[in-house]
Amino acid sequence: MDDKNIEIEVLNRAFQSFNAATARLNDSYERLENRVKELNLELKRKNEELIKNLEEKEEVKNYLNNILESLTTGVMVVDLDGKVTKANRAVSEILSTSLLGKDLSDIFDPDLCSILFKSSPEISSSGLTLERILTNKVGDTVYVTVYASPVKNQGGEIIGNVLVLQDVTTIKRLEERAERNKRLTAMGEMAAGIAHEIRNPLGSIELFASILKKELANDGDKKRLVEHISSGVKNMDHIISNILLFTKSPRPVCRRYDVHRFLEDRLLFLDNMIRHNKIRLIKRYNSQHLTGCGDLELLKQVFLNIILNAIQAMPEGGDLIISTIMVGEMSSIADLSSEDIKGEMGGDKGSGIMISVSDSGCGIPKDNIDRIFDPFFTTKERGTGLGLAIVHNIVKFHDGTVEIESKEGKGTTFTIMLPLWTEEMAAPTSRPKEG
Repeated sequence: MDDKNIEIEVLNRAFQSFNAATARLNDSYERLENRVKELNLELKRKNEELIKNLEEKEEVKNYLNNILESLTTGVMVVDLDGKVTKANRAVSEILSTSLLGKDLSDIFDPDLCSILFKSSPEISSSGLTLERILTNKVGDTVYVTVYASPVKNQGGEIIGNVLVLQDVTTIKRLEERAERNKRLTAMGEMAAGIAHEIRNPLGSIELFASILKKELANDGDKKRLVEHISSGVKNMDHIISNILLFTKSPRPVCRRYDVHRFLEDRLLFLDNMIRHNKIRLIKRYNSQHLTGCGDLELLKQVFLNIILNAIQAMPEGGDLIISTIMVGEMSSIADLSSEDIKGEMGGDKGSGIMISVSDSGCGIPKDNIDRIFDPFFTTKERGTGLGLAIVHNIVKFHDGTVEIESKEGKGTTFTIMLPLWTEEMAAPTSRPKEG
């Protein structure tokens, strides 16, 4: 074989080798391409699973957050430095301020903060329950029950505390009202017995004084002494009458009456006193016509006492504000928030009338607020201490409520809830008299 044929043979073998290598490369490329497709499909599946997991986690997070925000009980998480890292809406509503990022020492007293941040064994094991009286950012007193328990990480290490706040202000007020009613009932029974025992000899004194007055008609000096006796007896009889009015449980003769006209009559009766004391009268009546159901004679005493108290609290003049609002429930004044009251104004339905009498006078010391409705408790030199006790009883007999808010040096507000006349009361069997 010549050189030329040898070269051709070598070249053919080279081409065959090249073709074989190319075929192997094509096979490898196809396998690689298929593997890439498989990997892309696997990656796509993993991405879809990851997105689904993220969406599920976000749904769970939103669901839990919605539950947390929907709770009427306040929940907040505090880290070990005392910073609030999480707080639901109820906490802000209870304390009337946003707490996120604030120090716990801005909210609670040092004792509670000390307990929480010294790893107390009580908290570490079974948690802690405390009651606290707080003043929120708008100046209202709030009674809260605080439940504290530790927050731990996966390793069991304490990384903070979770606090659950329950607003028990309404419950406390109801307990105070029940205690007040119980105290008033006991005192009333005792006062009734004493009043009856005093009234019998008092009648004899009045009779003998009137006879003595006739006998001494021509003796001016002695006659004046007898007149002082008669005056003292009459004053004592007036006090006893108030005691008996306080102790008895009258059944109100309910009438249908125009609330605003009734208030105007009371204010007209006291008009000279209001003007004489340089008091500015401000009326904030509900825009709608309000028709109440109550005993007018008894209700006259209620508003006469309250408005007189307001006038006497402003010896140098001030503002006397009379407000009326229709509310949707007759349950309790304490149950109504400011938003509830705003929502009820202008409504066309309701079952209760809220009447507020506010003054800008001297206010009542905080220590006296809880005793203000107690019989015989008074801060006035000549007061008997029965006026507001009688007010409380009359309102209670109407199935209403009376509350008081006062700040010393700033003024006092009495808020009375009374029944609203409804169409059901117009039934032939229960139709009240017009008044």
